Amino acid sequence: MKFVFSQPHRTRTATLMLLTVSLFAGCAQNAPPTEDTAPASKITYSEHVAAIIDQRCTSCHYDSGVAPFSLTEYEQVAERATQIVEVVRSGYMPPWLPGDSDHAFHGDRRLTDEERNQLETWLAQDTPEGDPALRPTPPLRTNEWALGEPDLIVSMSAPYTRDPEEHDRWRNFVLPVNTEKTQYVEAVDIDAGNPKAVHHAVLQLDAARRSRTLDESDPEDGFAGMRDGVLSLGPYAKNPDGHFVGWTPGKVPYRRQDGLAWKLPTDSDLILQLHMPATGKSEEVQSRVGLYFADQPPKQFPFCVLLSARSIDIPAGQSNYQIKLEYRIPVACDLLSVYPHAHYLCRSMRVTVTPPEAAPQLMLNIPDWNFDWQDEYRFAEPVSLPANSLVQMTYEFDNSEDNPRNPNQPPARVVYGEQSTDEMADLVLQVLPHIESDRRTLAENFLRYQYQESLQHHLWALQQGHPAGRHHNGAGEAYLLLNEPARALPHLQAAATQQDLKESPGHLYAKMAMAYSRLQQYKLAAENARRAAAASPDSAEIQYQMGILLQTGRQVEAAIACYRRAIQLNAEDVASRINLGILWGQAGQVRDSIGILREAVERQPSNAIAHLNLGISLRADGQRQAAINAFEKAVELAPGNDAARVQLQRTLANP
Repeated sequence: MKFVFSQPHRTRTATLMLLTVSLFAGCAQNAPPTEDTAPASKITYSEHVAAIIDQRCTSCHYDSGVAPFSLTEYEQVAERATQIVEVVRSGYMPPWLPGDSDHAFHGDRRLTDEERNQLETWLAQDTPEGDPALRPTPPLRTNEWALGEPDLIVSMSAPYTRDPEEHDRWRNFVLPVNTEKTQYVEAVDIDAGNPKAVHHAVLQLDAARRSRTLDESDPEDGFAGMRDGVLSLGPYAKNPDGHFVGWTPGKVPYRRQDGLAWKLPTDSDLILQLHMPATGKSEEVQSRVGLYFADQPPKQFPFCVLLSARSIDIPAGQSNYQIKLEYRIPVACDLLSVYPHAHYLCRSMRVTVTPPEAAPQLMLNIPDWNFDWQDEYRFAEPVSLPANSLVQMTYEFDNSEDNPRNPNQPPARVVYGEQSTDEMADLVLQVLPHIESDRRTLAENFLRYQYQESLQHHLWALQQGHPAGRHHNGAGEAYLLLNEPARALPHLQAAATQQDLKESPGHLYAKMAMAYSRLQQYKLAAENARRAAAASPDSAEIQYQMGILLQTGRQVEAAIACYRRAIQLNAEDVASRINLGILWGQAGQVRDSIGILREAVERQPSNAIAHLNLGISLRADGQRQAAINAFEKAVELAPGNDAARVQLQRTLANP
């Protein structure tokens, strides 16, 4: 997911402070009630106002929160009653971007007419407190955690200091997880640590702990949050079990009550991406993540659909530039939430879903987008969608001087990019297939959609005259992912001739090797694989990938050399150990195979493939009971793995 912040604009906290100062001026005392505004009944803080403030305001306005002052006590609210009524009357507070649509959202912060009237009446009556015993219990907040003390807290190992001269900074940090057993996460609370220096955060799961290699190879703490010009948490981190986990100031964490927790293996890492905007001074950030565990594993698994426009090129002065994307969901599902994103030029957003042979339903309507208040919106009730429902998003951008949020004055051409002065147009939808087996169908369909969208973007960019090296490389990679190696090769070969190519030669040779391998030109594949490995001797990932290609091309000794080098570079590399164990087993080096596969199991006990192949080698060595134990463990870890079940049955049937 891509989110950014802009240097030219004040931060949200600063904006609130300025507004507060202006409202305080001339408002030292609350206005006394007049005869015209005297209400018929008494409104008190304890019986009426506290509940409104708790529900609408205190997710930001608490001690050490992102807002500049707290509103958790009567005295704090009464002191600012005039300001509160003014900002509520103007619609500036509380922040809530969606307008009316066909389906209600959970946690809608908009005040009802009755609530607004109660606030105004309370102010007119000189803010009486009432009986404190009648005040509803305030939201639980223990040690700054909104949901109470977490079951597990993971943190950045040390504060990260960002240079005051930098623009927007994106950084990924590896947070090791240490639990005695596999847990299931039903709630997450992200503590930014320094909310003035962090605009937002995204959390993903690296179950194989391979992101550590990216951290270790980067001289700074963590590793870069950009990859090939696109925001990324790296190639190994994934949204856990179809959940998008993010934080923005004011976002309220919640415990899922629908049984949709996500799996957290014992031997895994969390990857936290922080977007740190420029503040004009050096800032230290040390974020923490609080995890809340469910008692039972989930029985259903959602899926995240991301629509993301990259072919963005907004001329200076254009006030009605539109981005439109659509995706047809191939399976019946429930729509659980929507999470939109764009930058400062975006003015409005509309998302509709059209079921087959039915009228469109308006799912999201944001008439006045504000980058500073983006959030995820969960539906109060899941929206049931039949198969082949069409999702359509329309975002409108204003790059004219009439847009007060335009960071460029005078307006300048704006394209897709990671800086806040660039633009983006994203939409994340969380859906839950009605039939669990349809999740795989959806995943495969959506993955192909993403590859096609990526290809169209790179071909468009080449037509527009954008940097040829980068986009030939991108088009070649997209064709590879679409399994069209013959079309990939000319683009990859063209990329190799361009001066603007930012990718390493090793990665480019690796892609060429993959293309030749799929064309069954194994000699050329092996030749390029060796070039890739030689060009990137210190890249564990390339050594591993080239080992796979050489193994496929039956270049066994060369493949073994690549896997051994990958393990040398990354002592925790489990995948290379598994493949090395398979090759040694096939070559009759059974004891070597058992040894390296035991290392894989020790490093990642939850890896069913490691247990499966260890069992095969143990059986070949005559260790029947040990093999049975390994197969049983593989079946336990991956009940749907037919190979493990077959191997277990075969071993049990042959004493």
